[in-house]
Amino acid sequence: MSQNEDVRRPEDSVEAGVGARVIREIIRTPVFLEMIKAGADQRNPDAARQMVQTLLWEDASLSLGLMGASPAVMNYIIEALLEIGRQLNEFPDAILSEFLSQMAGDVSSGRLRELPEVYGPLLERIVLSNPEMREKLIAWFINGLNGAIRASVEVMAGIEEAGAAAPVAGRPSLDAAALGEAVTSAARLVNRQASGSTQFLKEVALNVDMREVAMAAASVGRSLVMTMLWMIGRLAGSLIKGLTELIGR
Repeated sequence: MSQNEDVRRPEDSVEAGVGARVIREIIRTPVFLEMIKAGADQRNPDAARQMVQTLLWEDASLSLGLMGASPAVMNYIIEALLEIGRQLNEFPDAILSEFLSQMAGDVSSGRLRELPEVYGPLLERIVLSNPEMREKLIAWFINGLNGAIRASVEVMAGIEEAGAAAPVAGRPSLDAAALGEAVTSAARLVNRQASGSTQFLKEVALNVDMREVAMAAASVGRSLVMTMLWMIGRLAGSLIKGLTELIGR
């Protein structure tokens, strides 16, 4: 019995898509399976760049056809990612922990940070030039943001319950500048949404833990006081140094 035999597997069915049937046959063919594994082990980002450049520029008609089909492709990818998450929830904890640990170690955080830099200007061009696309993109973004907020709340609650939120030597800390910008953006979104709906603000207030907000405000207040005292001390030191040099002349 294999170690993965207790993992739930999909049943063969007439309704199964062509892609699923093809992949199933490939997995059952040792030669193709080894080729897939060999390809997956190639972790050079240059290979991905060259593949995309070749795909888009080698044949213009093909690339335009792919762009025309991109919404369907995106829906396919999104559903595939959702199903990966559903299936991973069925994996035994030991296998899942090993998989996530390997993923966390191998995924390039630097590449992830480049995504907004690359796609930001592209989305800005599309949004500014097409009002209809802008509305669709805003609706898509809000729906995605709602899901991300809900998921992040659950993740942060789990981290807090596990006692892993406290600072630990060697562990990356939150980006203070990015966190400040996120708080500002969230406040701006709330203000704009509340300006058109008083009920929205009431619902937000009902789901806010005022105790946590008060504690966060107190922490920020203490930090502001310490920062102001530090700045005053630096300023006083500079003034005293300047006066001393002036008197010495």
